[in-house]
Amino acid sequence: MGFTCKILGHKWNGCKCVRCDETRDEGHNWLIIKGKCSEKCSICGKERRVEHQWNGCKCARCGEIRDEQHEWNGCKCKICGKVRAEGHDYIRVLDKCWEKCKICGRLNNASHTWSGCKCSKCSKTRDEEHNYKRIQNECKEKCDICNKERDVPHTWSGCKCSVCGESRDKGHIFELVTDKCQEKCRICDKIQNTEHKWAGETCSICGEIRSKKYKDMGREEGVEYINKMNVNELIVLILFGEDGQDAKDLTWLCSRLASKMMISKEGDDMCGRSADNMHRQTIEKFFHVFSGASALSGFRSIRGFWQPREAENAFTQVMLQFAGLPKNIRDIHKNIYIEHYGKHKD
Repeated sequence: MGFTCKILGHKWNGCKCVRCDETRDEGHNWLIIKGKCSEKCSICGKERRVEHQWNGCKCARCGEIRDEQHEWNGCKCKICGKVRAEGHDYIRVLDKCWEKCKICGRLNNASHTWSGCKCSKCSKTRDEEHNYKRIQNECKEKCDICNKERDVPHTWSGCKCSVCGESRDKGHIFELVTDKCQEKCRICDKIQNTEHKWAGETCSICGEIRSKKYKDMGREEGVEYINKMNVNELIVLILFGEDGQDAKDLTWLCSRLASKMMISKEGDDMCGRSADNMHRQTIEKFFHVFSGASALSGFRSIRGFWQPREAENAFTQVMLQFAGLPKNIRDIHKNIYIEHYGKHKD
């Protein structure tokens, strides 16, 4: 309050003093705010709410909507545009299996008009009521409505389907091939080997000369045969034997492998002991197969490998120990070879 108003009192213009601008809550000059259900004092700027001016569900002054007193035209209010779940006026859409409300535009699925497996209105297909017909020269059927195909059982004539020509690995009719230890299916032409008919070392049917196995060789012949083998060939003979049986003279073969490993040791020394030379790789395979991964790791950790006498003792000790193992334990070493260096084939 100003000094003058303290002495003389306020000089009010409605709700506001013209001398000190102090306001009071009376004497306002209220005017409606356009587009709102509010009014504002033109003197002090204060606002206040006023009652809505309802026209059914919508205020004519501010546009606020209330959910009552709608004026429905089917599914849609003519005043506020609200859509309800009832009162739709659906019409079928041309070439479609759905319908559309003329009032609000809502789409609704309609029932299909099925002709077998395909709707004649929208072309949608279903997996029933197909009209299957057999495809010529094939073991298949095709629906002439939707073109779906399905397999049908083969008509087997021995090993070959008489309809589509597909073969199977049974039902063959084999006949012997002249001058060969083979037989040929007269239906599908599959060829398979038959047993030789040995007359001494020569087959009396095909004339093949069989290679002699180590197990059938005498002492001198066997020694010469083993001496011609390289390290990898001898490893295979020791591990896998012949014809599913252990190789004869296993302890002697193991000692021969130890001797051949010394040749690989010398070759490794001459190659500068690089990790990628074939001699070093042969030595690594030897330790891995016959002594396991820990021995291989131990060998790789050695700088320069051993002196010749130490190397020979190591090779010999590994192989003599292997020769004394029972067969089920030796099979473990065989499986290491198969897993890491390829399956052996006779």
